[in-house]
Amino acid sequence: MLLAPAGASSSTAKAAEYRSRWGTNSHLGSLVSAPCRAEVAGHTRPLVKSVALGTSLLAFPRRAHAARDKAWGPLRRRRVSATEEILTQREMVSPTETPMVSDSSGSSSSTFSALPKCDIVQFDAAIYYVEEAEKVSIIDVMRIGQLRSFVSVDFATEDDSAEAGIRYEKVAGTLNFEPGEANKVIEVRILDGGGRWNTTLEFKVRLFNPVNCELGRFLFLCRIKVIDGDFFPTNRFAAEMKKYGPGDLEQVGITGIDLFIEWCKLNLSYGDIANNSAITLSVDQLHNINFLCGIYLVQYVADDVIGDHPSRPLLVPGDIEKTLFGVAALYFIPQAFLVLLELWKARLEIAEKSRAALQENIFRKFMYYNSTSRSMISTSEVSLAMVQDVSDMVDSGYMNVFALVKNIGKLVVSSYFIVSESSEALLPLVVFSLATASYVAVRYEDDVRLREKVSDEQASILGVVQEGSLRYQLVSDYFMRPKMEESLENNIGRLNAATVELGTEGVVNEYFPVLLSTALVAGWIALGGEGVMKGEMQVGIYLATISVFKEVGDSFQDIFAATLNLSKAIGPAQKLTYYLNLETDLLERKATNRERRLASKVLRQPPPRIPNGYLEDVGCYTDGLSICFEDVSFRYPGTTRDIFRNINLTCPQGEVVAIVGPLSSGKNTFMKILGLVLAPTKGTFFIPSHLRVLHVPETPMILRASLWENLVLGRQYWEDDEFESNRVIKICRRIGCSDSLMRLLQESRDEFLSRTESTIGAIRGSITSWKRRLSYTDVVLINLARAFIYSPEVLVMSRPVQSLSDHAASQVRVCLREFVRNRGMELPASGHSMRRQRTAFVSFVRPEGIGLADRIWQVTRQGIKEIHHEDVLREDFQ
Repeated sequence: MLLAPAGASSSTAKAAEYRSRWGTNSHLGSLVSAPCRAEVAGHTRPLVKSVALGTSLLAFPRRAHAARDKAWGPLRRRRVSATEEILTQREMVSPTETPMVSDSSGSSSSTFSALPKCDIVQFDAAIYYVEEAEKVSIIDVMRIGQLRSFVSVDFATEDDSAEAGIRYEKVAGTLNFEPGEANKVIEVRILDGGGRWNTTLEFKVRLFNPVNCELGRFLFLCRIKVIDGDFFPTNRFAAEMKKYGPGDLEQVGITGIDLFIEWCKLNLSYGDIANNSAITLSVDQLHNINFLCGIYLVQYVADDVIGDHPSRPLLVPGDIEKTLFGVAALYFIPQAFLVLLELWKARLEIAEKSRAALQENIFRKFMYYNSTSRSMISTSEVSLAMVQDVSDMVDSGYMNVFALVKNIGKLVVSSYFIVSESSEALLPLVVFSLATASYVAVRYEDDVRLREKVSDEQASILGVVQEGSLRYQLVSDYFMRPKMEESLENNIGRLNAATVELGTEGVVNEYFPVLLSTALVAGWIALGGEGVMKGEMQVGIYLATISVFKEVGDSFQDIFAATLNLSKAIGPAQKLTYYLNLETDLLERKATNRERRLASKVLRQPPPRIPNGYLEDVGCYTDGLSICFEDVSFRYPGTTRDIFRNINLTCPQGEVVAIVGPLSSGKNTFMKILGLVLAPTKGTFFIPSHLRVLHVPETPMILRASLWENLVLGRQYWEDDEFESNRVIKICRRIGCSDSLMRLLQESRDEFLSRTESTIGAIRGSITSWKRRLSYTDVVLINLARAFIYSPEVLVMSRPVQSLSDHAASQVRVCLREFVRNRGMELPASGHSMRRQRTAFVSFVRPEGIGLADRIWQVTRQGIKEIHHEDVLREDFQ
């Protein structure tokens, strides 16, 4: 079930729907779990006494809550009876016995945790989604605790990939919670980003300066993803893309040139690229003006300074030598000044910023693809797009426009000189121009086709190399090296053939304008020389015109080359338009996120009182909200068969749930649904929105980065580097990492703590050489330790101990149990009540695993159901 964006009336209707579906008559009794009701009730004795003594903890208008009291009545009665039962049990505990949580060694303690020392204020989700068209992002801040006093907290937005003033409006302020208030809202205005296309950008909101409360350990910081609804590169062809798709635009007459022009418009909207582009164009034209001035200076020297028939006076009357020095200075100084301008122009970073914008957007878009889009684009294609296609778009495309405009300007000033000084040269100049333009028109499409052919063959080679690298063990085990080498050789052969064809085309393209310009100069030498001999033309004009004709020829050659180079950008413009308009899963994630948040907000609200005057503890409605499936079905896109149908399961927080079942029953798919990797096709899977969910797949993954950065993926939440780094080392030791790995961890700690830049993706051997020393067991344990260090509220693990020895598997199970019981591993017992409960869903492959499970869900082809420990079969461990 998905929640579409709607106004207040829609939200109210949804709230009513949740209350009717999950109210006391149907589901809420299980949604607010019995263990939590009993636990909270077990700590209410001081509150009951204070109410009995007449202390007014909080006054609520009775009439305003009459309807709500009636709806929650049955649940409250159950809570009162649970309170009486627990209080009776606690009377049997010795006054000297203080309930304690288990320490880091795993020693057990009382089942009951103390009430939070004070209220906790945090966001109700780690991530929020908002579409650009919605204009406002609504961010909920929740308060957990007894709500007995006034608390406040400051907040402020922070830039990330989205910048204040461009993508959102910066806000800051203070949230004041009056006694009894459990929720506050922050509104952030979303801007249109200057009216241009963007991939999904995000900014942060941070809570700080808590008064009479504490901030949540993780959710004091949230991220807001702004979903852009525009099309790349602009919305000019939006209707065609919606109708035909981004990959079939040529059938409606939209060419690569059209797309490239639209991308140039987009590129001009980024930062100061437009201003810097204008500066570059201006400097280039100054070169052309200087060229024209230089031609006139040469003509002046030849005709009026050293010529026999001067028509203009000397710069220094009567002194030819000083005049020559003056002309030399006028010739040199502007050129020196232009060199300084070129140095300044080189630091404008137009190409660098243009490449960065494209590369960041390609990578960002790829990371948000849905499964269908991801299946349509290979990693080799993305890699090639990031490096080659972006370079072609920027260097051969956008930057080449400057060269094209500069040479056109030079052609214009050269033509002006020729026509103004020698009108008879106009006809050959026009013929030369038409011949060059005709040739470009004829050869342009062939050049584009050949360049795309070369690009495709390069992508094929890259694909073979990547496949051989990523699947090396498979290639080696099945003796496939010759086959892979043969495939590579065939691709290289096709690339060489395409390159030779393109190279031949390139030679013809390069020398055609050279031959034309040479013919033009040769013709002028013959025709113009005759005019000099007849006295119809001065020598200076004759020589200057020869020089200008040579420059005209060079200009045509450069214009021709620049035009053909632009063809390198046409294919990439079409490809990137396709890549950057494929579908993402963001709208689905937004809908699911909002439904989880709304349901959580409705269900965690406590009633103001119970009949005997006891003030409810909001902690019950946060930690007590269950995780549940309601009529959930799932099928993969493009298929017609449901993998699961009508699943209805409930699990309270704070438990270990074992997932078992025979082979090919759908366990892996079910684990992905639990881990929010896949979304149900039908029905509702509810996890309270403030719980962070982490899915740990069966196959271990190691980043190309340092050992510490592989283990620590949430350093932004650290407050004490010493404590947190020691915690990492303790967890790795507890889980059973080898002595060599522990030594490396100790030795590299200081370097990690002092490093300010990430090493993720590093290619330097000194960063990644540690991986060569690992056994496979260490790789598996790093993958598991990373999850315990991250400490999510909901941990989903697929077959975590399948590849481990019995002893290592036993250590992992001990860590898993401590993770759930102590609400995290190696965390201080004193903060137990301030942490949220931990829940673990684990697919076990050994019977020993279910010994630590609080409940068992069996996955079969007939469906998914909860079973007792004694009902587990041998074939369920597969």
